[in-house]
Amino acid sequence: MANPDWARLLDEWDFSSAHAAWQQEFGASGDSLEGSWILAEIEERWGDSLFFGGQKGAAAHFHAALRALVPQSVQFTSLDESTRRMEAHARVMNKIYAIDGAGLARTSHDGRPHPNTRLAPPPEPAATLPDRADADGITIRPARKRQEKAILQLFGDGGHWQDHDLGQMWRNAGEALTPAFPEAARRAYAWSLLFFDLYSKAWSANLPASRWDSDGSQEMAEVQESIDALGPLNADVDCPVWIDSLVDGAWRKALAALAGERPPLELQPLAVLLARICRAAGDEESARFLTPKPAAGSQ
Repeated sequence: MANPDWARLLDEWDFSSAHAAWQQEFGASGDSLEGSWILAEIEERWGDSLFFGGQKGAAAHFHAALRALVPQSVQFTSLDESTRRMEAHARVMNKIYAIDGAGLARTSHDGRPHPNTRLAPPPEPAATLPDRADADGITIRPARKRQEKAILQLFGDGGHWQDHDLGQMWRNAGEALTPAFPEAARRAYAWSLLFFDLYSKAWSANLPASRWDSDGSQEMAEVQESIDALGPLNADVDCPVWIDSLVDGAWRKALAALAGERPPLELQPLAVLLARICRAAGDEESARFLTPKPAAGSQ
């Protein structure tokens, strides 16, 4: 039996045409067991071509593969079907974890390609990041890993929805920082990915009960798109100490640097985030001070 068009096009690395052929073949039945399984293969192999080829953009395809593997409207009718999808889900998630803040595969990872992926010779090596950046595309701070651990311990095991909330709060902070302080925004987005990743892991661990909730893949894809849109690293913009400290996780230093001043209105998402951290640390007074006051006349 001849390969269907989408399979032939995949083998030719014509991924966009393979996707179009899949759409033509399955159309409205794309959420069926067969249709969603094939779509997951197309998206994963498309992502593999970028991930293993040293190029950006793999994350969006891997997240699309995850959505196809666990379609919300489909019931898995057999243990075998559920098992093969969960195995594929774990393989794709492992590659997502291996993508750094610059959208590239980390230099050391144990990601495995889709069984049908044919890896082509990698393209010319991408330009290396400036010395001032680490492999994640985030400005080097010697204490970052220690601060990251401290923040995680501060919030403890507050549940996966707390991780989701924190992922969104850091995302809001990144969006607020993007116009004036894109480098700080990049680091805020890295925190967002960290917490959405924790949420996604918990989601995977609680399948199938959690399948009706967001798996976190869409959120991570959107954050990654925001990181990609920031463009090259730029060291020319001076960042206020309190912002620089906060996005490094040094929240006490950030609080001290504010010196009793509230953040400006356009940076309220950072004030809300810092208040949440203060409250987790038991500093209710600072949390109340930082929490935005309702506008006059509002209920």
